[in-house]
Amino acid sequence: MTTEAQVLHDKQTNYLWYGILLIIISTLIALMISAYIRKKVLVPIFSMKSDAQAIAGGNYKTRCNVSVENEVGALGESLNSMADSIEIQIEELQKLASVDELVGISNRRSFMNSLELEIERSHRYGRPLSALMMDIDNFKSFNDSYGHHIGDEILKLICHVSQKALRDNDLMGRFGGEEFTVMFPETNIDSAIIVAERIRSAVEDSALTYNSEKLHVTVSIGATQLVKDEDSNAFLKRADKAMYLSKENGRNQTSWL
Repeated sequence: MTTEAQVLHDKQTNYLWYGILLIIISTLIALMISAYIRKKVLVPIFSMKSDAQAIAGGNYKTRCNVSVENEVGALGESLNSMADSIEIQIEELQKLASVDELVGISNRRSFMNSLELEIERSHRYGRPLSALMMDIDNFKSFNDSYGHHIGDEILKLICHVSQKALRDNDLMGRFGGEEFTVMFPETNIDSAIIVAERIRSAVEDSALTYNSEKLHVTVSIGATQLVKDEDSNAFLKRADKAMYLSKENGRNQTSWL
């Protein structure tokens, strides 16, 4: 009996150790699985959540850095593709909002925003700032004679030849219809007049070919320089007044005030 009891006790002891070992192994496996899930699933998901919130908040340059090779990684790649698409569309919308669709230069709103910043900088640092107002002479009659399609081509031509006369930091905008404006940071009135005459001459010498006919137009320009404590309305109003002086004095010339 003693021998059988001892054998039974030994078996129970072995079973107990087997049970303990099984528990240890199971616990280790569970910890390994938990660590894998945390590293490969939970951490990437929380990271993607943060990136998605940043994109939704307007930071369209945010990208997901998840690099795990599983479904979560594929989801991260999809998130990045979506962010790429959103960023491209946002850039296109911003361009549409700031650029005149016909002639490809700044529209009125965008130009005025830039002008306000330059006026503030000019007043703060005492730096010169000049501007031009430019209008195509007899453009209504031209449109009536050749049609608005040809008129549009003339607008494009004038923008093209005018911009060739400008420096990199000068800005030309379409103010409305056939009227354009140009601002010259760090430029006094004398230098602005020189550029204005360069533009006027380039427009006069340019031509648009239509049915074997060379079509020419001219522009009248007004130039002015910002004065102390002046706002954008007064600044451009004086340039506009100078432009109408050019109109009244025979067109195709530059006047300044």
